[in-house]
Amino acid sequence: MLLVRHAQAGRRDAWKRDDRLRPLSSKGHHQAKALAVELADYVADAGPRLQVLASPFTRCRESVLPLAAALNVAVNDREELAEGGGRDGIRLMAEVAGGSAVVCTHGDVVGDVLAWLAGRGIDLGPSPQWPKASTWVLETRKGIYRAAHYLPPPR
Repeated sequence: MLLVRHAQAGRRDAWKRDDRLRPLSSKGHHQAKALAVELADYVADAGPRLQVLASPFTRCRESVLPLAAALNVAVNDREELAEGGGRDGIRLMAEVAGGSAVVCTHGDVVGDVLAWLAGRGIDLGPSPQWPKASTWVLETRKGIYRAAHYLPPPR
């Protein structure tokens, strides 16, 4: 299970349209391509069981599109992963714990999920962080989260 915070997007205050449509910046597109390379090994053995789930916000979908394309799988929009998803995002993470998935969402949802995992006894280290384009590798056994490992944003 990979929990990804979306890559760099254009500045929120400079975007005059619906924020759900705000795309990745050029740096964000570079990060998305690098994520595809970096994360492919983690999910290579998942085969057709792999799900790629993303917030329906453009920046989240664009962050995992290169990986999904490389693996020949679709990106499935999940409203539970939208900004402010909180409990809905946690509930979705609990539901998919038994399978193989790449989940891309926003910083607030990543923070909520990590707090939930920590509350269940998962060691996140002394100072958990989740900057844009970072990933948490979540290990499960029998549908229960057992461990978490942080991957910094690709360079």
